[in-house]
Amino acid sequence: MATFRIDLHSHCQGDPVDDLEHTIHEHIDRARACGLDVLALTWHEKIFADEAAIAYARGKGLLLIPGVETNLFGKYHTLVLNVKPGDIPGSSTLEDLRAVREKGDCFVMAPHPYYPYFSCLGSTIDRYPELFDGIEWCHYDFNWLPSWLSPNERARRWAQRHHKPLIAASDAHSLEVLGYFYSEIEAEELTVESVFAALRAGRVRFTPMPMSFRHAVRQSWGIVKSTFYRMIGR
Repeated sequence: MATFRIDLHSHCQGDPVDDLEHTIHEHIDRARACGLDVLALTWHEKIFADEAAIAYARGKGLLLIPGVETNLFGKYHTLVLNVKPGDIPGSSTLEDLRAVREKGDCFVMAPHPYYPYFSCLGSTIDRYPELFDGIEWCHYDFNWLPSWLSPNERARRWAQRHHKPLIAASDAHSLEVLGYFYSEIEAEELTVESVFAALRAGRVRFTPMPMSFRHAVRQSWGIVKSTFYRMIGR
């Protein structure tokens, strides 16, 4: 089997919620330059579906997976990968998640679920673990937190308890952050089906990367800006 670097949570220009500066092509070029083999674009509330960009990425040797960061119950961020327009709405329900899982080979992931922010899934994944194929080890990681308090360690315990993969992802909102945090999988080939099969079989690993002060400041500013734009309805 071959080893591939993957990042299943990222954003770029075109996201209807976050006002981002870098283009899709810049996003792809940066991902490939960082050595990524698989990248998911997960715009907020809108399924990424640019076939030309997917073909451009393929030409660069990058598998670009279309996805969305849907709002479960209208508020909780939930990643749904390998979907096309019409598969799931930007504001979704449990029934929507169940339907898209039955329709085809998608992958549902809980991003940054235990962080103290209004859009994080929290106890929802404890009530409905059967609807999630994996859980994210968030880039917003601080190694000085005790394990009982660390949101990422809570995610690790959930993964162990439910026998689901724990997957590191960047949640990149800028080119600088892209490639900073990723996972590695062992897969038969560079296809969506093979990537998901590797994840479900637990053939995934990553090295925790405690956040630097610069990274923390940049990401915190992104959260503040995104929240402000949402408040003013931009």
